[in-house]
Amino acid sequence: MERVADILIRFAKHRVKSLQSIKRCTQAHYEAAKRIINVAEYFSSKPQQVQVRAVRQIRLELELLLPSEESRFKKLRQKILDLIHQSHIQYESMEKPTPT
Repeated sequence: MERVADILIRFAKHRVKSLQSIKRCTQAHYEAAKRIINVAEYFSSKPQQVQVRAVRQIRLELELLLPSEESRFKKLRQKILDLIHQSHIQYESMEKPTPT
């Protein structure tokens, strides 16, 4: 299974490069990619479950860089959306109070 940190780093680098090629990369895109890479590198040595939880910290940055639904990067888009969904599910399961 591919590590979450590797997916995030590759996603951020490829999206910036793609946006640069069509001259639509803004400072916000650069900053979002930088934050994604920093968080992913920090959590890269952590267990997979912790890496998935880290996605929640960078959700807004990921959404900023997401390709459109009509893009040729549909699979990459879906992979990132799945990671966001997984992190949300893990967060929800952690917050549920245990019955006493």
